[in-house]
Amino acid sequence: MRIYCASPISGLSYDEVVGYYSKVSALLSPHFEVFNPMVGKDYMRNEIAFKAHGYDGMPMSTNRAIMGRDRWMVSMVDIIFVNLLNAKERVSIGSVCELAWAFQSGKHTVAVIGKENIHNHSFILEMCDIIFETFDEAIAYFIKLGEMQVPGEKAREGGINIYTKLNTEGNDPEQWWSRKDYEDKILRIEKELSTLRKRVGELIVNAELALDEESKTKMIVDRNECINEIVKKIARSSILEYKMLHTFLNGS
Repeated sequence: MRIYCASPISGLSYDEVVGYYSKVSALLSPHFEVFNPMVGKDYMRNEIAFKAHGYDGMPMSTNRAIMGRDRWMVSMVDIIFVNLLNAKERVSIGSVCELAWAFQSGKHTVAVIGKENIHNHSFILEMCDIIFETFDEAIAYFIKLGEMQVPGEKAREGGINIYTKLNTEGNDPEQWWSRKDYEDKILRIEKELSTLRKRVGELIVNAELALDEESKTKMIVDRNECINEIVKKIARSSILEYKMLHTFLNGS
C-alpha cells in the first residue's frame, strides 16, 4: 500500500522538515511505499525557513508546481498521514488541503493532533478517520496495519501487497492477489457480462423481427432468462466486490 505523509513546512528549516520525513519514512517504509512533499527537493537544502508560497527560478517549487505535485501524490496513495504536532501557532494550510483532497477521494485519513493544537476545528476533525494525540501512537497503528498486508512467502512477484478475502476459488482468507490478478478478474467478469448483454440485444431485435407470436414469445422468454443470468452473474461476483476491484485499480 502507499501512504502520503503531510506535516507543516512553512517557517521551518530544510533540516527540520527533511529530518522529520526521513524519520517517518524509515519507520513506515518496511510496510508501505512512502511519499512526502519533499521528495526530490534536495536543491533546497540551504533553506533556513520555508516560505508559505512558491519560489521564482525553481520549476519544481513554484506555487502551481508545489500544489499540483502534492495533489497528484495524494491521488495516488491509499492512506494519508497528517502530523500537525509541530504546527505551533500557524495553521498548516497545505496539510489541511491535502487532508481535504484525501477525504474527498475516500482515502484512509489518519492525523496526529494534540489537545491544544490550533487545528482542533470541526471540519478538520471530521475529515480524519482516526486521530491520535501522539506520533508514537500513530506509528504503532501503521505498523500493525502494515503487518496485515505484508505477504511474505505468499506474495506473487510483481504484485501489490494488499490483503483480500475476495478470492472466489475456495474463499481462502489468506489468499494474496497481485494487481494482475485484479485486472484479470475484472476483464473476465466484464467479458462475461458483455457477452450476455450482447445476447440480450440480439434477442430483443429477433423478437421485434419475429413473424409469428409464438416465435416472439420464445424470444422474449429467452431474453428474460438471459437478463436473469446477468443478475446472477453479478450477484455471484458480488457487486460490492466488483466495485472494490474497480476502486482498487482506478482509484475512484
